[in-house]
Amino acid sequence: MTYYSTFSDPEREKYWERLRKKQEALIAERDADRDMDLARQRFEANQNAEPASTPRSIDYWDGSADRIIALCKDTKPTPPAPAAPPAPPAPAAAGPGGDPCGVPLPLTPEEKALHNQLFGGCTDEEPAIKPRPTPYDLIVMEEGEIYAKLDDPNLPPHARLIAERRLDKLRADTPKAIAEDDEWRRRNEIDAWRKTPVGKEKRNAARRKKRTESNAEIAALSDEERKERKRAQKCEHMRRKRAEAAELKSKSG
Repeated sequence: MTYYSTFSDPEREKYWERLRKKQEALIAERDADRDMDLARQRFEANQNAEPASTPRSIDYWDGSADRIIALCKDTKPTPPAPAAPPAPPAPAAAGPGGDPCGVPLPLTPEEKALHNQLFGGCTDEEPAIKPRPTPYDLIVMEEGEIYAKLDDPNLPPHARLIAERRLDKLRADTPKAIAEDDEWRRRNEIDAWRKTPVGKEKRNAARRKKRTESNAEIAALSDEERKERKRAQKCEHMRRKRAEAAELKSKSG
């Protein structure tokens, strides 16, 4: 998924307006080419068709008597008119709000090029707009993946339980993710605060890994000590997972 519905208002309007204009231009160009093809086919059919059979009466003197003999020339049967080419399918209407998912099908080469260029396949004309997904976008995408996994009838019971617990956690995190969108960050000046000396120091301190031993101490460990340390890390990780699962189970009732 490359495009999301979380543009700021000016960016969203500019993007859809540019996409709408390009699609309208491509559709108009395709319609003009189709009309030219139909006109060329009709012209070629008229050129290749034989002239219509219209008997003509000719008066002449045959030398024996005065009479009028009607001679019919060009009496060949009239060939049937060529069948009209099938009408091209009507273009599909665009989705609500100019949704690019409603582009006409089948796509012409020009429309395919535009589609690839807008959705990251080609950047020859202008770069594709790829806004950073918000936490809510990430939750929605992960929920879709979990629902697709739960629809699998062959999913093992333990994997299904893990997926359901993860879905419960995502549902609990949804209100917070909706609140902390880009507008909330701008309103509370989160990014501006992170650039100040105090905010930068606090953010970097929170991002650092909380390790009790230094790199030199880890490098000086023997093989047995390394294995023991790794085993302890795995045990701690599983303990945290069990604690989170128990907390989610108690909240969900």
